[in-house]
Amino acid sequence: MLMDLVEVIVTEHTDEGVVDTAEALVESFGKTPIRCRRDVPSFIVNRLMRPYGEEPAWMVYRGEHTMREIDSAMKYGEGFPMGPFELADYTGAIQLRVEGAEDHLQDDRPLSYDTDVCPLLYQLYEKGRYGRKTDAGYYEYSEQDEPTIPVDAGQGFDALLVWAPIVNEAAKMVQHDVATPDDIDTGARLGGNWPQGPLEKADKVGADVILSKLTEVASRHDRTDKVAETLPCDLLVDLAKTDGTFY
Repeated sequence: MLMDLVEVIVTEHTDEGVVDTAEALVESFGKTPIRCRRDVPSFIVNRLMRPYGEEPAWMVYRGEHTMREIDSAMKYGEGFPMGPFELADYTGAIQLRVEGAEDHLQDDRPLSYDTDVCPLLYQLYEKGRYGRKTDAGYYEYSEQDEPTIPVDAGQGFDALLVWAPIVNEAAKMVQHDVATPDDIDTGARLGGNWPQGPLEKADKVGADVILSKLTEVASRHDRTDKVAETLPCDLLVDLAKTDGTFY
């Protein structure tokens, strides 16, 4: 099935007329364009996907939660098509993240990544556990195609601990004029098949609640680079102080 979304990437050298033409072409194909206004690593949708996979991996690595807890909470509780670990196995993200880590660290574009991947991914990578294509990743696939994830396994898990870093990443993109809130949320819904965009979610629960959860996430990290990456951006802090919204 082809995706209904196309990201149109704009650089400082791109003429506005070219962007308009590209978006019109996308629409003529029956697709929805979203505009990435700056050439940043991972563009829009994949910038949201990174914390969706990264923070849950740290939670499992530190022994705070299990994969099935988190996958169940995000899939059955929040309405995502796949939990973060299911998705990583399906897309081969373990291999992609580990092999791309050095390139990301050397990337000097705006909003480049300053942190290495979770050690759990390195452990799986070194064992050749890349996901479905190797019959093992986070889960085993040799005996059955789908991992068993009980519907009620995630009932005690706070899904906002996963949402908060994603919202922060989305807020950074708005703050740095990478994309509009609507384009970000449209990208999440059409590009990731998410039940709602992260900024829609933030407006529903409140920026102050997201800020509190993000602070909790940061407090669990003992690596300075991860704490820095998880710090709330200025826009999120301002909205939390003023009871503001993204829309």
